[in-house]
Amino acid sequence: MIHLQFTEEDKQALNYERYHHPHPRVQRKMEALWLKSQGESHQRIAQLTGLTPNTITQLPERLQSRRYRTAQRDSFPPTRQ
Repeated sequence: MIHLQFTEEDKQALNYERYHHPHPRVQRKMEALWLKSQGESHQRIAQLTGLTPNTITQLPERLQSRRYRTAQRDSFPPTRQ
C-alpha cells in the first residue's frame, strides 16, 4: 500500500483539476484524490464519487508512478539533435 504525502500545492492543484479538467472521468478521479488528500477513507471516497474500491486503491499508485516518470523526464531532458 502506498501512503502519499500531499503538499499544499498538490491539494490546490487537485482542487482546481476536479472542476476544470476537460474530461469528466479525470475530474472524478481528481475528486477522489482530493478527498484522499483530505483524509477520507477509501470506502467513503467510493461512496461519494461512484468509483469502485479497486480504482480508488489504484489512484495513488498511478499518481506516484506519474510523479516518478515526470521527475525522470525533468532530470534527464531529451537531447537535441
